[in-house]
Amino acid sequence: MSIAYRAGFVMFPPRPEGSVHPDDLLQYPGWWAQRKFNGTRTVIFIDPEGTATIKNRHKEDHRAYKLTGEMREAIRSLPLERGTWHVLDGELMHSKTKGLKDRIVVFDILVHDGEYLVGTTVKDRFDLLFYAVGEPDTYEDETGSELALRVNDNLWLAEMFDSDLPDRFRELNALDEIEGLVLKDPGGKMQPGVIEKNNTSWLIRCRKPHKNYQY
Repeated sequence: MSIAYRAGFVMFPPRPEGSVHPDDLLQYPGWWAQRKFNGTRTVIFIDPEGTATIKNRHKEDHRAYKLTGEMREAIRSLPLERGTWHVLDGELMHSKTKGLKDRIVVFDILVHDGEYLVGTTVKDRFDLLFYAVGEPDTYEDETGSELALRVNDNLWLAEMFDSDLPDRFRELNALDEIEGLVLKDPGGKMQPGVIEKNNTSWLIRCRKPHKNYQY
């Protein structure tokens, strides 16, 4: 059951602790996946007046980035009800790749209409997120690769895939913007994020090889 969100309460966002080899993707039947973007984890807090602030996954202000006026207006333009808090989870695309600046890819919603969505499933929240960002139906065209659904000039929505996950893993791995996939159990329920490891049972990463890790 969702609980009332207290202004100023900053939760740890759900984050996968483990990883799976690409050859083992089919060991998670029924799980869904979103693309894992090569950015900086960003939680967006939208106050009752529609003003946004951002934090990193450690509940701290970003040290090397501040929201531009254009970014603030892009967030304010979302079709969210005024008078209540909303919190979105995403990835800031600005400094880790060459081609993208001042973009946030959203992939989860943690608070909606003042309710912290504890107990809701991955499916529940993605359906709600899709509605909350205006039900986008076209892809971004800046990269030429249709990496995500375009919400507006500064915000994208990470698609959710429910089939052909090995193909989804391979198709865009040559791009710097993509690190792989994050698998999610559509029935997995969110727990209160009072510690970093409260939500590790229903999601796992599948990363392409990198100099710092194998998968």
